[in-house]
Amino acid sequence: MLHAVTVAQATDVNESIRILRLDFNAAESGANFLPGQWLNLHLDGSEVLRGYGVISVPGAALAAQDIAPGSKPHVEVIIQNAPTIQIQQPRAEVSLPVGTQLNVSFGGSFVWPPNSVGTTPITRVVFLAGGVGVSPLISILSHILETNTVPQEVHFLYASSVKGYYNISHVLGLERLLSISKAHKGKFYLYLFFGGYASRTLMEAAVPRQRFEPRVMMGTDVLDIFRNFEFKHTTVCYVAGPPNMTSHFVKLLQQKVGMDASRVLYEEYESEVSQVHTEI
Repeated sequence: MLHAVTVAQATDVNESIRILRLDFNAAESGANFLPGQWLNLHLDGSEVLRGYGVISVPGAALAAQDIAPGSKPHVEVIIQNAPTIQIQQPRAEVSLPVGTQLNVSFGGSFVWPPNSVGTTPITRVVFLAGGVGVSPLISILSHILETNTVPQEVHFLYASSVKGYYNISHVLGLERLLSISKAHKGKFYLYLFFGGYASRTLMEAAVPRQRFEPRVMMGTDVLDIFRNFEFKHTTVCYVAGPPNMTSHFVKLLQQKVGMDASRVLYEEYESEVSQVHTEI
């Protein structure tokens, strides 16, 4: 189903990532989508390139009468201008001006709650995020918190290349994760891995009292978390990041941790730099 939207705001996170806020033109109806689903942009009747990560909570897109007074139903989508071998020019959607009207649709089976686990209770959730793959995981996490359906424990591992950024606002989603960590101590556990040009002194000052490593995320970091888990059959894992990271951790979770395939959900997202050590 296509929804008509207008670009209401464009916010640069850093030189390669931008957040577009898209307001639904039919505010009375909004849109329904599941936490974790991606968004397709349609310009001039054609679909643009690929799915884009949604970082906003699905509740923000509901019909006007179902959200806070004065708010407009909207969705926030991550646009990354990361040239690859196939794409050598900046993407057209990166420079969409405020006021542009277009159509969007939602898709994907990488959703919460997971369809693959049936009615088995979920006591723990482990999120593994790499680069812009953090966006759907934040959407899922925000939905869980908003709907008060938080499992007993939530572990969130986030790897990103900081490229010399020492302002936490330049790391996609970090401010929101830090706020959640502060508000849900004892239930939400955040682990940060900032490779690239990270300085331990500067980053520890930016993210005080958080577990932070100035390196890539490795398989041992994930294995350490699962050492104390007694009930893997009530745990689900979500993995979202660049293809090599995603395939590596899905394999590790299934072969080394012993997770059933139905409890490991994953989605691949484009990223400029791999922030995972791929030896198991």
